[in-house]
Amino acid sequence: MGRARRWNRDIPRDHPAADDAALIVTELSANAIFHTASGDPTGTFHLTVDVTPTAVTIAMTDHGTPKQAPHVERASTTATHGRGLAIVTAFADHVEVRGGETGRKVIAHLVRTPIAQSTACRRATGTATAYRCVAVVHGRADGTAYLLSRDHASTPRLALRCLRSRVRDIAEQLHPPYGQPHRYWLTDEDEHECVLRHLAASEPYLLTAYDDTTRYVLTACPAGGAR
Repeated sequence: MGRARRWNRDIPRDHPAADDAALIVTELSANAIFHTASGDPTGTFHLTVDVTPTAVTIAMTDHGTPKQAPHVERASTTATHGRGLAIVTAFADHVEVRGGETGRKVIAHLVRTPIAQSTACRRATGTATAYRCVAVVHGRADGTAYLLSRDHASTPRLALRCLRSRVRDIAEQLHPPYGQPHRYWLTDEDEHECVLRHLAASEPYLLTAYDDTTRYVLTACPAGGAR
């Protein structure tokens, strides 16, 4: 798994998606090893990376498993696993899952602004991007994921403010029975402190919202990737 991550980082080099691509390879490799037949003594997985100046496409093919297809789990804030695909969908702009029990392919697409332009924008505004808040929407029928928003913040509290804004927007769109827990979250100061602790420790904070047809995954995390 470490070899795959190091090889992947060599390909983009100074690409603006280099760090995010490395993180996604790590998460997809771990999923393949721990949750599919690729983790068996004779198991393998296949990694391909397609790079353009502004985009990276990562495809991970495993040996399959009789269990269900890869999906985003609703991990608790204290869980030590279950965030892999949620992190992938948070950092990628689009995620596809193909195949079946004999082998599945997860494809992550990343589109980024060139580093020189991104740096110039930050200098022009006088801000530094230390954290980001990402919202991804999933169709529950086919599991397809799309980037809904990506906001940047210079401090944990500003990242929390971005997260609260996205939660408020999504809660208003959900039917009352589904939106009520998230309206409560908006006033839960203990949970807000939990967000700040996660960010201070350079760890991602994940929150999910859903109704009968759609699932939203919101992530607040350090800009350089989850550790």
